[in-house]
Amino acid sequence: MIMKPNITIQDLADRLQGPHRKLTPQRRTILQMFIDNAGEHFSAEDIHYRLHKQNCEIG
Repeated sequence: MIMKPNITIQDLADRLQGPHRKLTPQRRTILQMFIDNAGEHFSAEDIHYRLHKQNCEIG
């Protein structure tokens, strides 16, 4: 998915809606990280490391 420069959490939430999909606070935090760093590529380890540095409680 290519992200437009001014995408919002609500844009992503609308796109991800469907059965068995819930925008939890943890998922919202991760999506916000992608929005704040648009154009960068992250591995799962990168995401975990960055969020851990910000004292986020995501496992």
